[in-house]
Amino acid sequence: YMNKLSVEEISKECGASPRYINKVFVENLNMNLSTYITYMRINKSIEIMLEKGKDYSLTELALDVGFSSLQHYSKVFKEKMGFTPTKYFNAL
Repeated sequence: YMNKLSVEEISKECGASPRYINKVFVENLNMNLSTYITYMRINKSIEIMLEKGKDYSLTELALDVGFSSLQHYSKVFKEKMGFTPTKYFNAL
């Protein structure tokens, strides 16, 4: 999850087509592989922050879980969770 992943790369490793991989994810999890990876990254970021505490840099956290920047992480976090990571972690 922390590396850049694409459906094409994963499908090659699995020996299946990207379309089939996404179909399996949608049928079983009601989301495509990219969305699943995004949620994994967000969940992992929450786990890490709970473990390491508020002194852990959000920029470092974003990069550690596979986002390209803090800005991208914050945007995606807000889209998926409904509030910014700063607001979420300050409430802990």
